[in-house]
Amino acid sequence: EVTIPEGYECEDIFRLLEADGVCSYQDLADTAASYEFAYDFLQEIPYGSENRLEGYLFPDTYQFFENDTVESILDRFLNNFENKLTDEMRDDIAKSGYTTDQIITLASIIQAEAANTDDMYMISAILRNRLENGAEHDIHTLDCDSTVYYPYKTANDAPEGFVSSYSTYDNSGLPAGPICNPGLEAIKAAIYPSEEGSEYYFFCHDSDGTPYYASTMDEHLMNMAEAGLL
Repeated sequence: EVTIPEGYECEDIFRLLEADGVCSYQDLADTAASYEFAYDFLQEIPYGSENRLEGYLFPDTYQFFENDTVESILDRFLNNFENKLTDEMRDDIAKSGYTTDQIITLASIIQAEAANTDDMYMISAILRNRLENGAEHDIHTLDCDSTVYYPYKTANDAPEGFVSSYSTYDNSGLPAGPICNPGLEAIKAAIYPSEEGSEYYFFCHDSDGTPYYASTMDEHLMNMAEAGLL
């Protein structure tokens, strides 16, 4: 029995499964990169990267058996993801103007950035505002710290001079794909952003995780000062 925490990256999951004696990291990475899984949500995602399944290995508690194939191990995660996405959620994604992969990408950033469940829905609204109306407020990128070094976790983990193609400081719009594997609440937040957050374009947190939201840069700077970030 293995419990996968929400927000784990594929690499984290593969290393945990290896540590628990389920399967080797390399076999999992190789299969994730190259195996043709029969799920519609994967059809547009290119082969070749061990991060190909990022966002779709649903965090949960799983039971694995001796001599499970690598394909069946990964399929357990993907099948769980497909079952968690209800018909209503799929319909609402289709109405949202975003693809499923874009929603899961958004959910992965929400998972990485939010302090708690309520914060997820507020951050979802803020990120949607930036994507859809940001240019009107001179906001042209999402500017999320969680994307800056992906697939590395910090600057110390990344090679010298590394610039991530996922960085939402250096690139406009959403990253090329998810940056972690979000849980169900983060996915729901991505689909159903808080109406309360419809006027906000900025957020930050203090060291205790208390969130601050702002409509303007001036308000945001005051919030950052109050949060001890300046």
